[in-house]
Amino acid sequence: MSTGSSAWSEEQRHGRYSGYAEVAKPIEPIPGDMSLTELLHDSDYYIDWLTTFLDDLARELEPTHEEQSLRSWLAGCLAELCDNTYGARNVELSVFGSCATGVYLSDADIDVVVNVRTQDGRRVLWDLKSLLRNEPWIDSSSVRLISTARVPVIKLTTTARFGAIKMDITANMQSGNRSTQVAQGWFRDHPELMPLVLVVKLILQQEDMDEVFTGGLGGFSLVNMAVATVIRTKNCGLPHTISLGLLLLNFLGYYGRAFNYSRDAIAVNDTLCTIPRPDGPQRTTGRDSSDDGYDDDYDDGYDDGYDDSRDSRNNGRRDSGGQYRSYEDELDDDDNITLYIRDPSDFSNNVSRGSFRMGSIRRVFRDAYHRLLGDAQKIDIQEPRAGLDQVFRMDDLLSGKRAALIGVWDEIQQAMDDFESALGRDADISYAQVVHAMTRLHRRSSFSDSRGSNKRQRRHN
Repeated sequence: MSTGSSAWSEEQRHGRYSGYAEVAKPIEPIPGDMSLTELLHDSDYYIDWLTTFLDDLARELEPTHEEQSLRSWLAGCLAELCDNTYGARNVELSVFGSCATGVYLSDADIDVVVNVRTQDGRRVLWDLKSLLRNEPWIDSSSVRLISTARVPVIKLTTTARFGAIKMDITANMQSGNRSTQVAQGWFRDHPELMPLVLVVKLILQQEDMDEVFTGGLGGFSLVNMAVATVIRTKNCGLPHTISLGLLLLNFLGYYGRAFNYSRDAIAVNDTLCTIPRPDGPQRTTGRDSSDDGYDDDYDDGYDDGYDDSRDSRNNGRRDSGGQYRSYEDELDDDDNITLYIRDPSDFSNNVSRGSFRMGSIRRVFRDAYHRLLGDAQKIDIQEPRAGLDQVFRMDDLLSGKRAALIGVWDEIQQAMDDFESALGRDADISYAQVVHAMTRLHRRSSFSDSRGSNKRQRRHN
C-alpha cells in the first residue's frame, strides 16, 4: 500500500499540480443570502447564546469513564480469545477509530484490528467467526462476516447483558491505526475539534447517516471535514472569537451549501488546501445533457475563477427552458453526488468513498444550517430555539443507552470484586471467568423471576 510520502511529490502534497495554479489557500467565507460576516455583525448575541448551548451539549455527549472502561474491557475479552487461539506472541490487537480517540457517542461501535503474524487475514476472520458465535458475551445471531467488502470485516453485537455494543473486527490491517494517529494529532492541536465532532455526530446519528455500511458518513471522514472547518475558520479573518457556535454554522453552511462536491476534494495537510478531485470533475444529474462535465475554469488553469466557485450564484447554468439553475439547485437534484477526502496517510485513498448517500447528508447539513439561521434572525426573542430544537431532537435515546452501559459496567466491577474477595487481590482473574460468572448470575436471576411469575399466576388462577 502506498503512503503519503511515496505516492505524491513534495509539490503535490502542498497543492501544486503540473498545469494548475496554486490552490492551497484558505477557502473564502461562505457567501450567499446571509454570510457569516453579516451574521456576526448583526447577531453576535445569538452566536454567544448558541455557543453556550453547544458547549453544554458537547460536555454531555462526551463518553463517561464507565463507557470508556466497558469498551476497553470488551476489547480485552476479544484479546484474550485471540491469545488463547493463536498464542500471545503471535497476535496483536488494537482498538482504532473513535473509541481510540475517545470522541464518540454512547451507541458507537468498537473498531478492532487483529494482526496475526502466522495467518492470512481472511483465514483469521473465518476462524474468529466460528469462535465468536460460541462466546457467551456475544449475540451469536449478530455475527456476520462480510468477506466481499474491500476490507473484509466481522460485524457483531454483544448481548444485552454486556451492553448490546456493536463491534467491527478486521484482520492484518494497518491503515486504521495510521488514521487514528493522525486524528489524535488533530485533536491535540485543535481543542475546538472534539466538541464540534461530537455535535455533528449527533446530527448525523439522529438522521441515521452515521454508518458507512449504509452509505452514511464515517468517523474519520467527519474528522477530516471538521478539522478543515476549524483551520478554514481561523484563516478567514472573521472579526469574532472562534467559538463552537461559529464553527458549527461554518461547517453546516460550507458542506450544506457552498462546497463544490463535483470538482473539489478536501485535503488537510500542514496547511489547509482544497485540490481538484484526483478522479476528475464529477457529472451531476442536474446538468444539461450537452455539458461535458468539465467547468470552463479547467481550460485556463484551476485557479482562474476559483473564488467565484465559492459563490453558488456564479457557478450555475440555464436549463432547457432558459431558467437559471445554480450549482446548489443542481446538487438538490442529485442524490448521487460523492465526496472526495484525500487520506492524509495514503494520498491514493479516498477516505469517504463508501459514503454513497452524500446527497442526503448534504441536505441534512443544509437544512440544519437554515434552521439555525432562522433562529438567528429572531434574536429579539429571549431564547430563539425553534430551529435548534429541530436540529437537536433531545430525546432519551442516548441518555437511556448511557444509563444501561453504566449499569453493565457496575455489574462487571461487582463480579471482579467478588472474585478478588474469594481468591485474593493478587489473583489472576481472566475475562472469561468474569463473563461466565455474570452469565450464570443472569440465568439464575431469570430462573428466579420465572418461578416467581409462575407462582403469582397460580395464585391468581
